[in-house]
Amino acid sequence: MNNDDDPNSVLRPDLPTLSAFVDDELPDAESAGVLARLANDPHAAAQVAAWRAQKSTLKALFSAPAHEDPSVVVHAPDPWW
Repeated sequence: MNNDDDPNSVLRPDLPTLSAFVDDELPDAESAGVLARLANDPHAAAQVAAWRAQKSTLKALFSAPAHEDPSVVVHAPDPWW
């Protein structure tokens, strides 16, 4: 469906822009623009809040402790022969 005639579609940032916003990858001017748009788009604001919560949870679950270097331990089974 084409929403070119919908005036609200102009205010809605696209998903890659919202994702970059959540990851703090946008320049300050563009980030400020997204913040202004989110104030008028509760659906996009809710999406950003959900992504931020997800990012925080994943970071807490999978980040290495600060005092340890990330490492992988591989156990090779004894040969069967």
